[in-house]
Amino acid sequence: MMKSATRRRVFGAAFAVLLLSGCTSLEPLPLRLIAMTAPDDPISIFWLHAYQAGDGVRVVGNIRPRNGVYRTSRGHLDVTATLADAGEARMIATRPGPLPRRGKGTRSFSVFFNKLDHRDVVHLAVEYHEGALHAAAEKG
Repeated sequence: MMKSATRRRVFGAAFAVLLLSGCTSLEPLPLRLIAMTAPDDPISIFWLHAYQAGDGVRVVGNIRPRNGVYRTSRGHLDVTATLADAGEARMIATRPGPLPRRGKGTRSFSVFFNKLDHRDVVHLAVEYHEGALHAAAEKG
């Protein structure tokens, strides 16, 4: 069971992400969201949601270290929207920020796909990669 102070921090961080992203009054979209992590990845991805925000789609989520310890160099997340048009995909790479070396701290992330209607999206995938952002990817 989470301690009261930890629970307040987690819910406070989740609320801050929603508030800053302008999604507090929006309902999550009924899209298929996939968190793609391997068993040996140093993080787990959770609490994924997508929202139609203006003329685009905002994807928000959280990551946390596996086993309470983050033991690798900073990595990044690739958020990919697969579109209905001939399997076309758009990708945004983002850094959620450094995770604490010890403890069960979480970090939130948020990316915005500009000029994208959620009805054109087949599914959204979030995948962790170690190392620097991809040069070809749009940065979020």
